Amino acid sequence: MAYNNNFQCPPADPVFTDPTQVIRNFYYPQPVPVIHPVEVVNRHHCVPVPHHFVSCTVKDEVCTVSSRNMKKRDAGGARAKVSRTKLKK
Repeated sequence: MAYNNNFQCPPADPVFTDPTQVIRNFYYPQPVPVIHPVEVVNRHHCVPVPHHFVSCTVKDEVCTVSSRNMKKRDAGGARAKVSRTKLKK
């Protein structure tokens, strides 16, 4: 049998299958109220904080300087040191 390039098949009868469903979903916004109750509680606390106060007094003293008083003071101080040293021994 020779191969013929001009050969065409006869038209076939159509074959029908069961229908296939294609589902198309459409979405639309629907507002739904959602209520979130909030309770605010104000708490007041007393916190001790040091608050420092300074009282100041000023005192005036009158000092007199004389050569006579200074000599007596020096001599008395020297004698006191000697007597303390003797007591320690």
